[in-house]
Amino acid sequence: MDTANALLKTEADIPQAEQWLYYNPEALKSVLIGLEDAKAGRVQKLNLDEL
Repeated sequence: MDTANALLKTEADIPQAEQWLYYNPEALKSVLIGLEDAKAGRVQKLNLDEL
C-alpha cells in the first residue's frame, strides 16, 4: 500500500465528526494531554453550578 492510499484509509477510519481534531494540532495536543491525565488519575469532578 502506498502512502496516499494509507492516508485515505486512515481518514476513512476516523468518524467524520472527529476528523477536525486531526487538522487542529493545538486541540489534538490538548485532548492527548487530557487522556494522559485521566489515565494517570489526575482528574476531579466538576460542579457545573459553580461555574
